[in-house]
Amino acid sequence: MRRAIERADAVLYSTPDLAPHVDWRPDATLLPVPIDTTALPVWAPAERPRVVFASRWHEVKGLAVQLAVAELLSRRLGNDVELVGVDWGPGAGLARAAGVRLVPKADHATFQRLLATAHVVMGQPTGMLAASELEALGTGVP
Repeated sequence: MRRAIERADAVLYSTPDLAPHVDWRPDATLLPVPIDTTALPVWAPAERPRVVFASRWHEVKGLAVQLAVAELLSRRLGNDVELVGVDWGPGAGLARAAGVRLVPKADHATFQRLLATAHVVMGQPTGMLAASELEALGTGVP
């Protein structure tokens, strides 16, 4: 991978967390994932309060914090809130055990519609806004 990057005419990376992987290329350019706000669904929260976890269940996405939040919400709110996430990543089973209803991975438009049904979206707790978080904000979800 490094050899390919060294020989490339241009290096683009899509999220700030990737910068350390190309730091030996001073000409590497951040080109954020484009968000087509005109294609986003309008916020239409579900009848029952819903928290949607937008990221895959993986260490690089802040898995430990995501699980802690899910466990806390589940313990304190029980059936008064629906916790929903995508069945994706090595920590998905832990999320299910923490009370998160996991839905299958789906196409992008279906995922965006899921985000738009949330009362709150939990983004990756890593200090950055990725495409999913930006799309959730674009629908109007807090």
